[in-house]
Amino acid sequence: MATVCDEFLAKLKGESFSSKKMDMLKAEIAQYPTPPFDAHQLTAVLKAFSFAKDAAAALKLLTGPQLVYKMSCAEVLEVLGVFSMESDRLELLKAMKPFIADPQEKLSIVASFKFSGDKKKAEEILRDLVALLKPPVPPMAEIQQALRRVGRCPAGYDWRQVFGGWRCAAGGHYVSDSQLQAAMGA
Repeated sequence: MATVCDEFLAKLKGESFSSKKMDMLKAEIAQYPTPPFDAHQLTAVLKAFSFAKDAAAALKLLTGPQLVYKMSCAEVLEVLGVFSMESDRLELLKAMKPFIADPQEKLSIVASFKFSGDKKKAEEILRDLVALLKPPVPPMAEIQQALRRVGRCPAGYDWRQVFGGWRCAAGGHYVSDSQLQAAMGA
């Protein structure tokens, strides 16, 4: 069964001009303001653009309003791997920094850069990442229990945390933080 994201990716790959692809991306965001872009889907979107400049603009369009899921450092590396120029990768690392879920692994990102100057710049970008990490409140165990009370999404997908709540893995269903709080109080 194709998800909304899969259908969008097929349309995006079918378009040949970057300007049209960017228009399609903007329209998709307007129609589905919190699309379920995980690291693999985000990578597929970026690969649909022929030029790094256009892919970088697409990434900034998605990361600015937080339209992607949190991701591991390994997944951040997968997304950054779309870009071959170190300067592009460093610029995009700034945009992706808020989406890093495991900041204790940030050295894997720093080590992925070839030159010492670029490694130093990556370290500067990620320097305060661990200090900014806040433990989930309430504890994740309580959240998971509440999500079990809410149940799986109507289509049977698992829930993923997004800005302001939880969205199913397919992207079509949403549980707000307030709904989750109500389930926690039940």
